[in-house]
Amino acid sequence: MDQYREDLKQSLDDAIAEVLERRYRQLQSKRNPLTDAWLKGLYLFHCRGESMGDIAHKIGLKAQYQVSRLLQLKAMRADIRQAMLQILAQRVSDSLKLMLSPERLAQLDRQIETILAEQVDDLLERAAIEASASRNCSHHSLYTRRLCQCLSQRVSP
Repeated sequence: MDQYREDLKQSLDDAIAEVLERRYRQLQSKRNPLTDAWLKGLYLFHCRGESMGDIAHKIGLKAQYQVSRLLQLKAMRADIRQAMLQILAQRVSDSLKLMLSPERLAQLDRQIETILAEQVDDLLERAAIEASASRNCSHHSLYTRRLCQCLSQRVSP
């Protein structure tokens, strides 16, 4: 179980890093002047708990809805979910290969996918609830903690 928890965290870290890098490169390739503002906005929202209205002024936008459009939190969580499921499924499969026959592993494959999807969905649902909750609350889900850890390496506060 400890190995699974570690695989879960590492898969989340890898998925976050992958999605942040991909989205950053996409913004850069479009020559979007808000590329760095996007990273800073994510950092201020998730790690500092600032409102999108306050973030707007700090990154050169006029209103909260512009920050919402720039950050695309729901789409980013969906991308992280997809990447995390792929990474985690591979890790779990690699671990189970050591304990199960290939035939048994193939039989359990669909069940494993379902269980992993439920756990990842639960983790990201908590993050979505946290993101929509009052900014004064300091919930800090696993998703938020790991995202902030990754963002703090990329953003100068």
